[in-house]
Amino acid sequence: AWRAFHPGLPLAPRMLTHRTRLPPGRARTFFVGVVSLLPGTLSADLSGRELLVHVIGGGEPAAPRLRALEAAVGRLFGEPVAPDRRDG
Repeated sequence: AWRAFHPGLPLAPRMLTHRTRLPPGRARTFFVGVVSLLPGTLSADLSGRELLVHVIGGGEPAAPRLRALEAAVGRLFGEPVAPDRRDG
């Protein structure tokens, strides 16, 4: 709400594609649902491993938050999370 009513309107909406690393099933479904609970994000579409996320921008970048959330969901469900080239 603060961003919407701020005189400078610090919004930078965009669509972000996140390649999921969780295998198909309950953990991935849970992850996609929980993404919409992150501030400024909304799961828009899931096609195979590609998750389309609407982000309003500003603040902390969404991509690292998505990777961290996905890893946490994998641990919660005891599911392996495939390595990501950014994971070192």
